[in-house]
Amino acid sequence: MRTIIAIVSDSHGGYRYGLMNPDVVLFDEDREGNPVPFRPRPTATQEYLWNLFTESTQKILELAGRDKILLLHNGDETHGNGHANELVTTRIADQVLIAASNFKSWITNPKVVAARFTIGTPVHNFKEGSSTLLVADMLAKEHKKHDVRAVNHGLLTFNQFSIDYAHHGPQPGSREWLKGNVARFYLRDLMIREIVAGNRPPDLVLRGHYHEPVIEQVRVGEHVSTIIIAPAMAIIGEYARKVTQSRHQVTNGIIALEVVDGKLLDIHQFTNTLDLRTKEEIKC
Repeated sequence: MRTIIAIVSDSHGGYRYGLMNPDVVLFDEDREGNPVPFRPRPTATQEYLWNLFTESTQKILELAGRDKILLLHNGDETHGNGHANELVTTRIADQVLIAASNFKSWITNPKVVAARFTIGTPVHNFKEGSSTLLVADMLAKEHKKHDVRAVNHGLLTFNQFSIDYAHHGPQPGSREWLKGNVARFYLRDLMIREIVAGNRPPDLVLRGHYHEPVIEQVRVGEHVSTIIIAPAMAIIGEYARKVTQSRHQVTNGIIALEVVDGKLLDIHQFTNTLDLRTKEEIKC
């Protein structure tokens, strides 16, 4: 049996540099107090991300063919109000509506048998997983035939393939030549802990948060596990530029795992990398 696992992370709905469905409907108020629907105008960054998102989605649907898909969104589906100057609007409800709209096409697709939304960073989900719970609940109620849930830290099996997924995990690496080292140590430790506890290590350990993709594999005895730090569906803004010490490259997109009879057959990266520096040449 063949199945596809689609991995999206850190889409930051409501953020001017995050994912936003251009067809999302928000509400304003007219001069007589009546609610008036409107569609916010996407920024240039949002247009880029939405085009990448929809193109990647189509490629994954083509990859799946007649086979079923599990969707994993691994945290931070909204941006929160911590940095209000970079928001589409300051209304909390708008962020929830944007985040839910981003994934409606996935949830309504008959190929998608289940979706899980991981609770991420408190500053982005309005604490205690509030926006994640709301988005998952809205999508589940709107599309009752689909299995949609929000979790803090999950351990699930899909087509005999086990996945340990949570938002926070190892850093990608402090230097390019060190990239992946911390992830491998993290994965090896997790595998050994599971073996000591009498458990089979998960086939996949999925993490997010750092907006920088890492894929590594570790063998412990007869067990082989893969760790993925997922790329983000958002681009660096003012605050992120500061905390990353002016990192100029960002990789966005979706990762799809092709699983056959419980074995990882291939990892497909539907991603694109940008150089965010302003490029110019001044001649005298």
